[in-house]
Amino acid sequence: MKMRLAANIFSVLTHPVFHPLVMCCILLKAGFMLMIRPWPTILITAVSIVAVPMLLMFFLKKLRAMTSITADERSERTAPLIFMGIALFFTADFFSKTPFVIFSLYLYAMFWITVAAFVINFFWKISLHALGCGGFCTFLAVLTHQNEDFFPFLILALVFAGLIGSARLYLKQHDISQVFAGYAVGAVVTVVSVL
Repeated sequence: MKMRLAANIFSVLTHPVFHPLVMCCILLKAGFMLMIRPWPTILITAVSIVAVPMLLMFFLKKLRAMTSITADERSERTAPLIFMGIALFFTADFFSKTPFVIFSLYLYAMFWITVAAFVINFFWKISLHALGCGGFCTFLAVLTHQNEDFFPFLILALVFAGLIGSARLYLKQHDISQVFAGYAVGAVVTVVSVL
């Protein structure tokens, strides 16, 4: 019982909606944007990519268009994926016009991962957590290739990706093929969109 509760809490705290906020903090911490004030950047990301989509999901739950804000059923994922895609695209577009262009590259990659998830979702339930992890880790791998200072972040992200996949399997939200496909699709889409 405690293990299930821990896995549920871990799954919520590591939901892909939070990944862009974490990447923003990593890029700012790594000194990518010394001229940019970090708090407005973090606030814009938190509001546009976390708060607005989450509020829309709560609204859908209130309207009974979703049975749970976690969108466990494949049929309930369409609207949240559309909301997330819109939020990612417009936030990426905003940051592409600032000196924080590197962050916009990550957001565009996440946008294309969301588009891929939207299409795949019509046919199969792929792990959105694993999709996000695949994109996150791959983007950090690209950054590590250019700057070894990102290596500790990459190692930590890979450990978390394994834990997240394990939690999703433990909760029986996905089977192993859905998790591994999520990692693979997230990685491939990120490579294609970034390079």
